[in-house]
Amino acid sequence: RPIRDLPSSIMHELLHYNWPGNIRELRNVVERLVVFATDGIIKQEYLPFHTTETLDNHTAHSLLLSNNHTILSLQEEMDEHE
Repeated sequence: RPIRDLPSSIMHELLHYNWPGNIRELRNVVERLVVFATDGIIKQEYLPFHTTETLDNHTAHSLLLSNNHTILSLQEEMDEHE
């Protein structure tokens, strides 16, 4: 289905989410966004998460950092590979 609009707020959410499920989770979320966008416009309420409200995500992030692991946002990962 063609998507006519991807608001910058949603792109921001996608780029700054930590993606604990890696690329599979990203793919599933994008598929979900397309399925729900019956009018071709992706809306904020279609996201299964919000980076500003993910307390559990920050907790997991803190636990991993305490174990000398790092979690990069999608934007940081993309920047590393350019």
